[in-house]
Amino acid sequence: MSDLVKLDGYICGICSHDEFMAVDFKSYIMSPKSSNLEVNDFVNYICDNCGVSTPYPQPDLDKLAKHYNSTYRKDKYTLDLDGKYVNPPVQIPWSGVSFLRFQSFFDMVKRQKEKLIGLEPTAEDYFLDYGAYQGMFLYGAKCAWGCQGIAYDYNENGIDFARNALGMENSVVAKDIYSDTFPIKTKYVSLVHVFEHLQFPGKFLAHLKQDVITDDGWLYIEVPNAFGFPMSDPTHYFSYTIDALRRTMETNGFEVEDIWIGNYPILKEYEWSTPIQNLYCLARPSDSISEKNHPQVRAQTVYNEMRKSYRALTTRYVMGELKIWAWDCARMAKHIWKLVTLDCMGIKK
Repeated sequence: MSDLVKLDGYICGICSHDEFMAVDFKSYIMSPKSSNLEVNDFVNYICDNCGVSTPYPQPDLDKLAKHYNSTYRKDKYTLDLDGKYVNPPVQIPWSGVSFLRFQSFFDMVKRQKEKLIGLEPTAEDYFLDYGAYQGMFLYGAKCAWGCQGIAYDYNENGIDFARNALGMENSVVAKDIYSDTFPIKTKYVSLVHVFEHLQFPGKFLAHLKQDVITDDGWLYIEVPNAFGFPMSDPTHYFSYTIDALRRTMETNGFEVEDIWIGNYPILKEYEWSTPIQNLYCLARPSDSISEKNHPQVRAQTVYNEMRKSYRALTTRYVMGELKIWAWDCARMAKHIWKLVTLDCMGIKK
């Protein structure tokens, strides 16, 4: 357990506080240590005021650029053509995962549309997705309501796919997420596993409110839950709790209408995919919400809950693996019995 420390003049990027507590414990499945030391070798620290966790030192922009432009996404579906790595036009399986993530947004609209008038999109509405890659999330919205999708991403191939294959002709290749604008303001904006990659979330939200989203618009965010996802990704700037995410929204001019915990789809092949992996947030622009006072969230409280949750999730994973092992042993015993009695001994049923 750590004491509160100051980090060589660094202040919290969410609330400008300057005292932090190091996440100094270890965890088997939910590691808080960097998964790629070449990109960033860091220690996670919890802000003693807002409770957000941040890596220190912060990710270096040059190293991040080198990482994103490398072959870090090379997998079993990548061809090696004499050193030239070629991926299929639809990224497997992540394009499918992106598509399935729309289910959470659709279910939220269905759940809240009677309470929140004007929430359900129509065919006349524009829907902008930051970090859309190929536009699969937006394709879900197009199928559900006929929305006009605008995919926004740094990946030119992904944007070409959204334009040419999915008919999202207004899609944009990103240059600067903090200043890029669009021909019209959009009523719906989503950031699905993008917001945690922003070094300056306040700056982004100010730009979004002023230049991108309509006054009656809706902002949908999905980020990793600090209590349900390992804080090991060296490309993340912040790991949010519900309190920290709500505070970030409200201090930057967005009123939170709904915020909840979940995970869909659960990727069973990854040990870190847990039922409480993500935070989901629905918010809308407000000119008065930023005046709201927020109580201090003690780092020690967050630290204790984080350690407890990580231990429970790791235990759950190990017990699940034990059940699989027991089932495999029983199945193998059956195979051996059939081999011996039928093939080796020739005993008839």
